This record gives sequence, C-alpha cells and structure tokens, in this order.
Amino acid sequence: MRHGWLATLALALALPGCIAAAGEEEEDGANDAFVSGKADGALGDADALRALRVANTLDLIALRDTAKVAKRAAQNIVARRAGADGVLGTADDRPFYTLGELDAVSYVGPVALAHLVAYGAARPDLFDPSLRPASLPAELAGDPNAAGLIAAIAGDTSLAIDGDPATMISNEWELGLLFAHHFAAEQAPHITALRGYLVANDPRRGPFINIGTLYRGLFGEGDLADVIAALAHRTAVDPMHIAGRIYAPELASALADRDFANAYPAVQDLADEFLAVWNAHVDVTDPGTLPLDRAQVRALLQLRGIATFDTAYPADRPMPAALAATAFPLPFPTGTEIVCMQGNNSMSAQASHGPEELRYALDLNALPLTPVVASAAGTAYVYDDGRPDSYDNFGYGNMLLIDLHDGYALLYAHLSTFTVATGQSVVAGQQVGTVGNTGAAGADSHLHFQVVGLFRTPDPAHEKYHSDVPIAHDGPFNGPEPFVMSAIDVTDGDAVAHPIASTAFVGGEAANLRGAAHVYRAP
Repeated sequence: MRHGWLATLALALALPGCIAAAGEEEEDGANDAFVSGKADGALGDADALRALRVANTLDLIALRDTAKVAKRAAQNIVARRAGADGVLGTADDRPFYTLGELDAVSYVGPVALAHLVAYGAARPDLFDPSLRPASLPAELAGDPNAAGLIAAIAGDTSLAIDGDPATMISNEWELGLLFAHHFAAEQAPHITALRGYLVANDPRRGPFINIGTLYRGLFGEGDLADVIAALAHRTAVDPMHIAGRIYAPELASALADRDFANAYPAVQDLADEFLAVWNAHVDVTDPGTLPLDRAQVRALLQLRGIATFDTAYPADRPMPAALAATAFPLPFPTGTEIVCMQGNNSMSAQASHGPEELRYALDLNALPLTPVVASAAGTAYVYDDGRPDSYDNFGYGNMLLIDLHDGYALLYAHLSTFTVATGQSVVAGQQVGTVGNTGAAGADSHLHFQVVGLFRTPDPAHEKYHSDVPIAHDGPFNGPEPFVMSAIDVTDGDAVAHPIASTAFVGGEAANLRGAAHVYRAP
C-alpha cells in the first residue's frame, strides 16, 4: 500500500537538494505501487511525458551518471525496456507508455521519477526538435501556405502534447494533420506535402497504420479519430515513434493496457479493422534466400491454404531494376488527360486497401467509361463481378491483372466494363476496359493502377469475393512495387513525356483537389 506517495513525490519535485541526496540511495521506495487507474494523473501531463521520454531514451550509464537515477532502478528500467533479448533497439523492445508501467519496475518510485522529470525539464532536446519553417526543406520553408498551416497548428493549444504551445513535437504535427479539416480547404495540398515530409525517412518497425492514408471517415470525426489522437499522446514518449504512423506494436500495447482500452473502447475496432489485416501473425524465423517481407507473404498465403509456386518465382526476389526503371505508359489512350488524385503518401478517398497497398499505387481520376489500355503486353485475368460501394474482389471491384510473365503483373481496379477475357493475350496499347467506380472506389470514378508481384497463377473463377465490409483475404499477388510511368505533366506546361516514379506522383483527395492536383496527358 502506498504510504504518502503523492506527498513524497511533491516534496521531491519541490526540493532539488533533497532529490540529489535521495538519488544516491540504492533503493527507491521499495517499489511501492501507484494507486490503480490514477498513475498518469499523479503528475501533470508535461511532467509525465518528460519522465517517460527520459526513461525510454537514456542508456544505463546516462540514467545513472547524468539523470542521477539509483543503480538498481536504472538497471531495471533498461532491462525492461530492452525486452526478452536484452538488447536495446531491437524488435522486442518494450517502451514505457504509462507511469504505471514505469512505477511497476523494481526500485522505481517517487524519487526516481522526480529525477527523470527534472532531467527531462532541463533537456528539451530529448524531444523532437521544434518544427518551424526554417527546419523544413526549401520547397516547404518557402511556401507561405505551409508556414501558415504550421502556425495554425502551433497556435491550437488543444494539440499541445508536451504542455508547451511554443514548441511543436512531431506528435503534435500528427494531431494537427489528423484534425486538419478544421483548417481552410485550400490547405489540402500543403497538408499532403507536410504529411509526406513527416514520414519520408521512416525506419519501419513492422506493420503500421499510415495516418496519411486513412479514409476520410477517420479525419477528425468519430470514435476512431479520438483513439488515434489518444495514441498520438501515448506514443509521444517513445523516441522511436515516427509521427504519421501508428505501429502494430504500439497498437497492441494499447490494447493490452486495460485503463486505455476502457477509456477508448474503439481501440478494439481500430485493431479489428487494421491490425488483424496488416499484422497477420506470420512469424518467419528462416526466410532462406528470400527477402523477409516476401517470405512473409508466401508464408501467409500458405497459412491460408493457398498453394504457391513450387519453384522459385521472380516475385520471390526484389523487383528487377530493369523492370522498375521501365516507364509504363499512362494506361489511357494517347492524348487522354487525367488528374492524379492519389499518389504515394498522400491522402486517399475511402478504400479497402491498406497503406502498403497504397504506397506505390496511383488513383487516376477520369470520367466514367473512359477507355483503359494495357500499359504492357501479357496475359489477362479478369475479375468481373464487382459492385459499386462494396468490398468485392478485395475491394478492387471489377479488377484486371495483366501477367507480365516475369513474376509481376499490372493491376487495374474499379473498372466498369472489360473488353478482354481471362487467359487472353494482350498487347501494349490495346483497350482492356473502361473506368468505373466498382468496389471500394467511393463516389468518384477513377482507375487504381499499380504493379504487383505474383506468387501463383491468378484464378479469378475461384477468387471472387463478395462483401459489404472489409475482408482479410489475400489475392494471388503481393503488395505494390515502385515503378516508373511515362506521362506528360500538363500542369507544368510540358509537351514531352517524362519518366515519373510512382513515389513522386502528387495529388490529394479527389473531392478537394480537382483543380489543385496535377494533370497528366497520356503520351
């Protein structure tokens, strides 16, 4: 039972001299426990953030010699943080997200917490650098609209996670961009650019939810938006967290936190909708000669009873550089002009496709029944029973795969009609169908176009799924690959087709950016 815990901590915080003396002790409160459910309320939000961030950041020597945490407390903090393998910076690390988790560590009590708070207050550099226009890339720093958006986010005290509205840690950007619908509609392209900047150098740690690709229903509306906002607060203490992402381990940790799950019951809905699909519980301990992500895809298909190729297939290897550098023509007849409404790391219209499937995909806005042509020769596989406003055929609706016979295929989704049949050979430039809005395409007709890896021969006759809710079935293909397209950027006044990487296409939500997104012409 806690004996005067709050009073002890208050005294320790108020008397720095006493803190220094207490810090020389080997033990701290004999690991008295916080009162259940009130751990995070024992300190102000800013102090709690500082204590947790310091505990998640410093190594053993720094905790002992610089932060003045007692030896056993420091050792146990680092040991718990390092996870089962005992090594910091690996996949099984267990950062502290709540004061309750930190206080549960042996020999950690009010004195150790007081030292962590004091050190954090004296070292604001432990947090992300204050994000100001001067710290941005030149193209953003010189954009008065982007600067204005930053100022608007910084000026909204409801977004201040660290208790200091004068600074902007990265998670505050995350919140600001999540709730950016509060800002003027013309800010949409700048929001998209800032999102891209935040996640440009993401050292990924497993599956994640990409804030920038969540469908519009989550942008600042409803219970799931509240959960994401709460997760942004919670993950601010983790120095490995990248703003704009909610990682599977972070979500799993929140689910395991009874207090958090009770306060935000919609976190289970978030897990059901995203984590169950992206974190498929496939553990590949020996990928052999395959890249780990491809070995996981193959294992996932096999786990679900899907027979894969018996021998090595090109899709089991990284996309050949020659293929990635081949400029596929825009999949429309010569002269057709389209708006790229969704590219890499931009906002998207509602869709069933997860972030990994959006990463190198393009949503090309075009009028209904606009002809679609093959961008390369191959064999057609037709999924032709998709309905509008459904998750039929993995959410792609009427879908066409053109097998390039090198382990990869071109995928065309949301089509209205087809002009080819399964098994038919097609040549580049041949019409294969027309634009529509079948599947999870939203109200705006468009063509979803990407390059995917095949792990077995497509079988449309046995792979047609009808559903009005998201489904977790995998198709016979891997996630998208980065590729190059040949297109004329009419927005920039070009008259000549230039190769453009799928990661470089710009745009935003179709509903907001019809006039602002770039316009391209098929060469």
